[in-house]
Amino acid sequence: MSIKRIIGSKLYPVVSMLTFHKPKVLSINETLNGLKNGKSLTRFGDGELLAMSNQLKDSFQDNDRHLIIELKKVFTSTDPKLMVAIADTFAFGNMKDINKEDQLFWRAFLVKHWFKLLSIISTRTVYYDAFVTRPYFIFSKNINRENIEKVFNCFKDLWHGKKVLIIEGKYSRFGVGDDLLSGCNEVYRIIGPARNAYNQIDRLEKNIRKYVKTLKPQIILISLGQTATVLTWRLRDLNIQVIDIGHLDVEYNWYLEKATTKTSVPGKWVNEASKPFIEFEDERKLEKYKSEIINIVD
Repeated sequence: MSIKRIIGSKLYPVVSMLTFHKPKVLSINETLNGLKNGKSLTRFGDGELLAMSNQLKDSFQDNDRHLIIELKKVFTSTDPKLMVAIADTFAFGNMKDINKEDQLFWRAFLVKHWFKLLSIISTRTVYYDAFVTRPYFIFSKNINRENIEKVFNCFKDLWHGKKVLIIEGKYSRFGVGDDLLSGCNEVYRIIGPARNAYNQIDRLEKNIRKYVKTLKPQIILISLGQTATVLTWRLRDLNIQVIDIGHLDVEYNWYLEKATTKTSVPGKWVNEASKPFIEFEDERKLEKYKSEIINIVD
């Protein structure tokens, strides 16, 4: 446990007391209801907010002035079919449902960054909950597993029987090796760069639109960091539900394993694990995945 996190946690009540504009973050259930009603979802986690304020460090995405401009456009979007989500922790609640490790992280993060982010977050008053795609680990020690399972089942229901287009990083491999996508009718994948995907966002968008015309997917899932946040907004005219799906698959694997630490998930990139990537021992698990790839943008 770092000294900075301990100090940040001690200062958190002071920052909370000095904060008069506390945004309202709707619950995970309300966010799921929006998804059930066909709304798209774009998420602003700590990485997206730091990118928007030009504060990214040691990230898979470099700071970029064009990215900043686009993220701000997304963040202030008034499109009724697009849900803009931030972490519930920005509402400055008591975080009683969050495990101790993540409490320390978020309290220290808010102490360090809140007043730099205030002018951005105060541009709107109501947000959806970005933790909807992180339903397990942060709550794993305090929430009934049945409630967590309901979240995963809700996502499975969203794409059950549908033709799905996934846009993801080189080693994301969303749903590979587990049953998260088992109910899909068809799955197609466009693979983006592992680093600085935003540099290729125009090519990615062009290819997505091309394949949407030919394949006619019913739902689009994007797992590509800050680029996913922007792409979800850019594709809002397609009249297809687009979900910035983030770490849902990694969370699902942790849930299945009843993980108590952020461990590696074989075959998938986990930036929060001490060893981010371990390849599948059985390469046969990749056969179906490789057959689903229709385009690679690197």
